[in-house]
Amino acid sequence: MLKLRKEFQSGYLSDYSLTDVLFVISCIVMICIAVAYTVATSSSVPLPLRLVFFLLFGISFFKIDFFLPLISSLLIIDYFSVTLLGILPTDKNYIIYLIIIAYVLNFKFCFLNLKANSIILVFVLSFLLYAFVVTWMNGLEESVFLDVAIIFTLLLGFVKPSKTIDLLFGSFILSTFLLSFQGFFLRKELLDITYGTLGKLKWTDPNYMSLIIDFGILLSFYLLTVFKNNYIRFITICFILFQFYIVLLLGSRGGLIVCFISVLYLFKKDLFSFKFVYYLIGIIFVLLAFYYLGFFETIIVRFQENNLSTAGSRTQIWNRIFSALSQRSFFGLLFGTGSTSSWYAYSVVYAMRSPHNNYLELFFDFGFFGLSLFLGLIIYIYFNSKNILAQAVILFILLGALSLSPFNYEFPWLFLLFAILIYKQNAIFVHEEKQQEN
Repeated sequence: MLKLRKEFQSGYLSDYSLTDVLFVISCIVMICIAVAYTVATSSSVPLPLRLVFFLLFGISFFKIDFFLPLISSLLIIDYFSVTLLGILPTDKNYIIYLIIIAYVLNFKFCFLNLKANSIILVFVLSFLLYAFVVTWMNGLEESVFLDVAIIFTLLLGFVKPSKTIDLLFGSFILSTFLLSFQGFFLRKELLDITYGTLGKLKWTDPNYMSLIIDFGILLSFYLLTVFKNNYIRFITICFILFQFYIVLLLGSRGGLIVCFISVLYLFKKDLFSFKFVYYLIGIIFVLLAFYYLGFFETIIVRFQENNLSTAGSRTQIWNRIFSALSQRSFFGLLFGTGSTSSWYAYSVVYAMRSPHNNYLELFFDFGFFGLSLFLGLIIYIYFNSKNILAQAVILFILLGALSLSPFNYEFPWLFLLFAILIYKQNAIFVHEEKQQEN
C-alpha cells in the first residue's frame, strides 16, 4: 500500500489522490454488489441498499469528475444483472433524469465540455435529429437505440480529457473484471453444452458479455505497453489471464476474434521488434498452458458446430434483411424506415429482433444517409486520433458490430465516448507524458 501511495503521489498513475481513486473503486464495487442482489433472497430490495446507491451518485453530482466513471460502470454492469428486478435502475428514462440532474447542478462544466467537443456534437445531433424524424414519420414510437443514443449525447457534457481519463480508464477495467467474476460464478447458467451444441443464457447473450470483457483485456494490454512498474504489470497480467479464461468459457467466437485483432493493432508499430516477440512468446506459452488445462474445450466446441459455415445462422438472417431491402424504393434505401424496423423484417426462433449486424440494422432503419452520418462520426475520430489506443478502440467497436447489434445497448456508446475522450491526447497517462518529455 505504501508503494502504491508513493506511485500516486509522484504522478506515476494519475493526477488524482489515492483517496479519490479508492472512493471510485468502492463505489464500483458497491454497484457490483447491488447488481448481484437477487429477489430470491428477500421479497423486496432493502431500503438501506437503495439509499446507499442514491448517496453514491449524490456525491458525484458535486464531485463531478466522478460522475462519468460511476455512470459508465452502472450502465455496463447493470445490463448483466443477475435479476431483472434488482436494486439498480433498468429504465432508460431514469438514467436520463439522473444525467439531467447532474447537468443542472454543473451547467457551466457541461456547457464548456460540449463547446470543446463541438465537432463531435454536430455529428451526433445531426444523426440523432435525423433518426428521430425518420422514426416519427414511419409511425414508430418505442426505440431502445434512440434512448441509448440520447444518453450518449448527454454524456458528452462530461467529457473533459484533463480530468476524467484516468478514472474512466480504471472504471472500465474494474467493471469488466468484476463482470468476469459474474461470468465465472454463473458459468453453469451461461453455458449448457449438450450433444455438441452450445446453449444461451436465459436472458443474457454471452456474446455481448464477452465483448465487454474483451474491452477490458484491450485496455489492460495497453497498460502493459506503457507502464514499466513491475507491481502494476503483475496485477495487469493477472487481470488479463482471468478475463481471457472467462472469454474462452463464454465460447464467443466473434468476441475472441475481435479481441485478437484489436490487441494486435496496439502492436502494429512494433510487429517486428524484440518487444513484440517477447509478448508473442508469453502469449503462446499461456495459450499452450490453457489448452492443456482444458480451458479451450468450450470454444473448440463452438468452432466445431454445424452452423459455422453460416456464421451461427447469421447469413440466413442477413439474407432475409437483404431480401426485404430489395423490395424497397429508392427513397426507402436512401432514408430508411425508422428505428427498430429491421427487428421485424424476419422471424427466427432464437433471434426475433436483432439483425446481428449493426451496419445492416442502421442501413435498414435509417438508410444510406443515416448510416453515412453514423460512420462519419466514427471515421472522423479514427483519422483524427493522436494515439494508438483511440484507434484500437474504434477498430474494436467497428469489428464488434459486424456479427452483433451492440449499439442497442449502452456499452459500445461508452467505449465510443472513451475514444472521444482520448483521441486528441498524445498521451493517456501522466506517466506517458513524462516519458515523452524525457
